[in-house]
Amino acid sequence: MRCRFLCVLPLFPLLFPGSLFALSITWTGTNGSTWDNNTTINWNNAGTPEKFVTLDDVIFDDTSANGTVNLSGSLQPGSVTVNNGSTAYTFGGSGQFGGSTSLLKSGTGTLTISTRTASRAAP
Repeated sequence: MRCRFLCVLPLFPLLFPGSLFALSITWTGTNGSTWDNNTTINWNNAGTPEKFVTLDDVIFDDTSANGTVNLSGSLQPGSVTVNNGSTAYTFGGSGQFGGSTSLLKSGTGTLTISTRTASRAAP
């Protein structure tokens, strides 16, 4: 379990499980193609393997050879950045993006989205 807490008292992580601070993480896909919430370690944070947690900013670039990304469940990234040249990315699976997020695509590589992309409550 990662610690994302700026703690004054050591009991804070025990009293408040979850994330207080979002990370900026990069897709590796080293443990398969699943993008889920707080389960599969398919991300990297400055050299440390990570799980995605709600509101993390996610990056997809050419450092991963695994361009197949299967969304699982309702995911709420803080932002999604795809900056690719050689790795073609495909977002698929049964999952979806929930809440509000931004998607920035740059680079000459492709991004295909073939999943349910958003979940929102009607006003």
